[in-house]
Amino acid sequence: MAQSGLWHTNRTVGGRHEYQDKNAAERRFSHIPRVSRIIFLQVHPTDSSEFEEDILVEGRKRYGYRVLSVKSANVPNTIAAILLQVRDQTTVVPNAYFEWTEGNPISSMLKFLLFGTGAVATLTREVLRKAEPNEKQRPLMALRS
Repeated sequence: MAQSGLWHTNRTVGGRHEYQDKNAAERRFSHIPRVSRIIFLQVHPTDSSEFEEDILVEGRKRYGYRVLSVKSANVPNTIAAILLQVRDQTTVVPNAYFEWTEGNPISSMLKFLLFGTGAVATLTREVLRKAEPNEKQRPLMALRS
């Protein structure tokens, strides 16, 4: 079985062409084989003052692409939790692909503290590192600019 990949996006990808373009670009830049199964992960930020929440992940198909969608106040923790759950339910350690966010690291930190967004890839990696000490069982992350 080919490894699954998850792409994180904090917004709903638009129409068919946007999914096709994102799929083609990530496969090309990240060298993802055509036989690998891909799932888009869309995390929609909610009120960052929520310190405890239930996470409801909805799966659906859009234009032939598999999409997991969730609302959460803490985007990095939610992505890490979903990656670990996918691993536990499928016995396949997933790969996650992120686009590097350009900009000032201080403003990224403030965005995260105030709104739960910004520096998502870095914080997700740190959450995964703490949650899963065994590197071989830890979901893999790839970054590109």
